[in-house]
Amino acid sequence: MVGGKNETVSSIFDLTYSLTTTFIIYYTTTLLNLTNLNYLDRYFFQSSSDLHHPIMVLFILCIKAELDGVESLSLLKNTNLCFSVRNPLSDYETREKIVFNPSETLEQDEGDREPPRHFAVRWEGAKKFSTLIVLNEEEAKSTFKKLKKKGGKKGSGRGGEADVPRDMTSDDSGEYVPVLAMECRGVEPYAFHPLGNEFKVISEGGACFDDDVDLSEGDWGDYDEENDAAVGVNDFESKIITA
Repeated sequence: MVGGKNETVSSIFDLTYSLTTTFIIYYTTTLLNLTNLNYLDRYFFQSSSDLHHPIMVLFILCIKAELDGVESLSLLKNTNLCFSVRNPLSDYETREKIVFNPSETLEQDEGDREPPRHFAVRWEGAKKFSTLIVLNEEEAKSTFKKLKKKGGKKGSGRGGEADVPRDMTSDDSGEYVPVLAMECRGVEPYAFHPLGNEFKVISEGGACFDDDVDLSEGDWGDYDEENDAAVGVNDFESKIITA
């Protein structure tokens, strides 16, 4: 009888332990799944019930530099731009130094209903392409207007960095200025790499320098012969933020 009672107690203990372990595993898994769905919903999808349509996130390229004898520094929109991008849902899926031209869009198949895009990538396991679209001035203004109506505040918390792209002027020397807006779905640009021909400089005397304004090393200088003055862009930096 004693042996039978011990076996019964042991069986009850094993059953209780098994049920407790199962409950802990189920509870933990449920929490993780809910967390993942919230993450997906916040950064990638329209809703947790629709896992095939990445939402749009607006990324802004901002630049900062010390201007010497320079009236304005502007980003050209008809030349190659180089960025590194990543999958916002993955720590390891990246594309380093991809190049696109804002004045040229990718070829699309006949019947493709998606808007023209400047860059597209299909991440591992994805059914659809993740896309990047560079907005022109009017598109950027329209997008920021819509964001503001949704409750966003123009330049909120960033000293005007999250704003419609514009040229950097002498008044902005040493401050970050938005120069490019990118509408992204399922892809996150995280680094800008100057190639050497993306910028145009207007000197304080009105001379235009739009050939080989190379900021890849952080500094550029030239001479305005007409006005007998040196011009320079120094300590160039860039960053990418979300609106």
